[in-house]
Amino acid sequence: MSGGEWRPTFFINQRDYKKTDFELSLCYTFHPNASLGFGGQTSGYELQFGNSSRTENIDTVSWEVKIHRDLGWASTYVKSSYTPVRVTPGTYNHVVLSAKEVDQLHTQNYPCESMDGYSRDECMETCLSEWFSIFPLRCRLSSMNVSLPVCDHIGDIVMLARLFNYGMAYGHQLHTNCLCPPPCHRLRYAVDVRTPNEAFNKYSYLWIYFSEDIIEILVEKEVYDLIQAVGEFGGCLGMFLGISLVSLYETLDRLIRFFIARRIAVE
Repeated sequence: MSGGEWRPTFFINQRDYKKTDFELSLCYTFHPNASLGFGGQTSGYELQFGNSSRTENIDTVSWEVKIHRDLGWASTYVKSSYTPVRVTPGTYNHVVLSAKEVDQLHTQNYPCESMDGYSRDECMETCLSEWFSIFPLRCRLSSMNVSLPVCDHIGDIVMLARLFNYGMAYGHQLHTNCLCPPPCHRLRYAVDVRTPNEAFNKYSYLWIYFSEDIIEILVEKEVYDLIQAVGEFGGCLGMFLGISLVSLYETLDRLIRFFIARRIAVE
């Protein structure tokens, strides 16, 4: 892997409309040094988790691994940008990835962004952070893209977590106001989380890999360009009317010459 960073995060557990639990924790974010790899679990990435020594709470211990679809930006709060994988103690876990390369055609109805380095997840998270700027914030969470110092007081962190919870509850309004089209060229990953197997020891394992060296490529193009449209129109004329575009042109040319000559004769 190419290194990573520790990021403070909040897990919000809303039991009912009256009670909400906030749990502060640390999340280690790392990025693999290659975007694609294949050949089964030996060519992928293996994570090993040590379990708690308190066996009486072993059933309540678990880890959550979030697999992000964006290789360049690990969004913490845009839930649609990652797939969570829950790893329980004493299990073998396999996550099989498949890749799809997409070249989207920019149209008025379905726009896309062609700028190099553009990330839709980063755009959405930046837009969400800008929405929070309407509040009198003194600091920010580490993942927020605003010019403020990182919060180090639990009261400030809890306040921001509540704001994020509110923002996610009304996320449809934020998404409407945020102009973040998808990138025109992107890699999309499908995540297949297999049923875990018992490890028969105190550790937990997670393998993330591609099962085969196949990538599906989707390229959007116009159904008809000008040359194809002219050819299709000429073919229809020949099939149904028995004439060609050349014959149609000659007929129109003769008709125009006839009216011009008649007008000159009258004058």
